Amino acid sequence: MTLLVTMVSKYGIVHLSDSHTSNQDQVVVTDAKKIFRVPSADTAVSVSGSYRVGSQAMDEWMPTFLQKQSDAGNITPAGIAHMLCQDLTSAWDKGTDAQIMSYGGILHIAGYVVESGINHPECWSVRNREEQTAKSGSYVMVTTGEFVAIEHFWTQYQQDAALRESIQSGSHWQYINGSHLARRGLGIILDYLHRALNEVWSTKSLEGIDGSQSLFRSPRSIEEVRELGEFYLRGACLLYRLSDYKIAVIGGEIQSEMIPVPLSTSGL
Repeated sequence: MTLLVTMVSKYGIVHLSDSHTSNQDQVVVTDAKKIFRVPSADTAVSVSGSYRVGSQAMDEWMPTFLQKQSDAGNITPAGIAHMLCQDLTSAWDKGTDAQIMSYGGILHIAGYVVESGINHPECWSVRNREEQTAKSGSYVMVTTGEFVAIEHFWTQYQQDAALRESIQSGSHWQYINGSHLARRGLGIILDYLHRALNEVWSTKSLEGIDGSQSLFRSPRSIEEVRELGEFYLRGACLLYRLSDYKIAVIGGEIQSEMIPVPLSTSGL
């Protein structure tokens, strides 16, 4: 099982993931790389679902794919997302093992597009599973096996004044995917932590350790956004370690990749 989180803020983009991979019986097989940086680009890809593409493991297939895209100058999030749709769908169509096909795949592609010195972040998903249902949160395979690409952040940002104000004031937007149980665990953690942290950060009457006014605050750098995201994921992993679930849910080292706002550009 896997838990993916992509965070977008005015300081940059952070990809986060756990490390566990499991077999069809939900037994942990090993820990594996799930986040891949696009060479010479301000974009990265994080993966969940099947860890194989045809006969290759994802940590063999993905670097080769991304290097090919970089060599061709196809390094935007949209370009990477649409080529992933094409190549992954092709691999599925060539007779990928039925068990692997049953896992499907959901990938996050997030990075920056720079046009005329102005940047903007985009966060795409590439999937051959439909959105989770309201009742169970489980994923349903697209019957054709075809991967589709959807942009989630920039389209919403342009239309949502409240989101723009939130981002510009220093908050962050996040996009979460992975197994139903993993998302549920993180949802529980986030529900409590968001309320608790926002209360601490907004309460000026709290005293600091020296008796002065509280100096607790929200993140002010991409490094601090990453630390906050890692804190969230570690909490979700701990929640399941302290549970009676018999299957491997999420765990292992927390992986992260930071993409700072490109230099010499203006943006959010």
